[in-house]
Amino acid sequence: LGDVYKRQIKKYCNSGKLLDFGSGTGSFLKEAIKHFEIKGIEPSVKAIQRTTSLVKKHVYTHIDLLSPNDKFDVITIWHVLEHLPNLKITINKIKERLSPKGHIFIALPNPDSWDSNYYGANWAGYDVPRHLYHFNQEAMLNFLKICGLKIIDIKPMKFDAYYVSILTERQLNHSYSFIKGLSIGYRSNQSAHANGQFSSLLYIVNK
Repeated sequence: LGDVYKRQIKKYCNSGKLLDFGSGTGSFLKEAIKHFEIKGIEPSVKAIQRTTSLVKKHVYTHIDLLSPNDKFDVITIWHVLEHLPNLKITINKIKERLSPKGHIFIALPNPDSWDSNYYGANWAGYDVPRHLYHFNQEAMLNFLKICGLKIIDIKPMKFDAYYVSILTERQLNHSYSFIKGLSIGYRSNQSAHANGQFSSLLYIVNK
């Protein structure tokens, strides 16, 4: 949670119930439990097995396994939405779990970013075939509107420009991939300061 909590989540909610959809090995939940009553959804049993015991007992393999009365003040979806095969069905299930004044935090790669345009089809943010969808800001706005949700703010995830660029350079087997990736990430962030098209974006959403 760390910096994300301080800069983003805390602004909207300091405490209450938090659901991390696609919780992986539980690293985010491990920090979130310091501030919230937590639950996680993670379909991978192997990932759950690698989760610390403190968090593991709060993680379920499917959202339908939660108590019918479970409502959450914060629902986080960190780079997971683009992997979901039944996207609209899943978003509607998530929406049903949101408390009346709750917020959903959705992090996604941005195909309109400078680093995406620089690398083209090789951009690691596309991650084909694991990523089933790619959302720019307009597509995200329209999709959420169809689902009865609205975007109240969009924040940059500046570190992702470096991470994705380094990963792309490594996948291309380029020399000095780490240094070049840092350079491309920096250029992407500098460009985004002018047009808002950062490599990854955090959408803050409510009903």
